[in-house]
Amino acid sequence: EKPTCPTSGRQHSGKCLMGAGVCYKCKKPGDMSYQCPQLKQPATGRVYVMKAEEADPE
Repeated sequence: EKPTCPTSGRQHSGKCLMGAGVCYKCKKPGDMSYQCPQLKQPATGRVYVMKAEEADPE
């Protein structure tokens, strides 16, 4: 169990980042966690399926 922070009222360890203007994920100043580039998922690949009749016979 983590201690309750007197600033934010949440349970966490380490320095409280609430109101510090830094991203909770990457800790960079000016970034916000909802805009963090580290949270963005990489694009997933797409697969296209063709029937034998649709394929080029060459």
